[in-house]
Amino acid sequence: MVYNLPKEQRLDYITGLARSGDRESIAALGMRPELLGLDMTRTEWAGFREGLLRQLEPEIAKRLDNPRTAQQRWQTLSKVFMDQYGWKAVTDQKAWGAARAAEQRRVAVEAARS
Repeated sequence: MVYNLPKEQRLDYITGLARSGDRESIAALGMRPELLGLDMTRTEWAGFREGLLRQLEPEIAKRLDNPRTAQQRWQTLSKVFMDQYGWKAVTDQKAWGAARAAEQRRVAVEAARS
């Protein structure tokens, strides 16, 4: 029955069942799109699933966004750090010596604690 429908109508059908709380259709979201008779790439299918899950469960959307936001912040901070300090520590002998001394102190403190 569903296999006879065009692609967009199949997606609407699956979306409607999932919104109505049909457990089988929600479980079908975990399957590959080929098994549902859909000709979609993995990226398209992942986008469709994520969009539907965002509509059904706002808490899932928050859990999906938190790691992405953290990753973007980390990339921004690391880029700013590298732009500001970059390879300066490698070429600057004074900074290199200070970094080596700090590492040696850290190792000594750790050895004294154990």
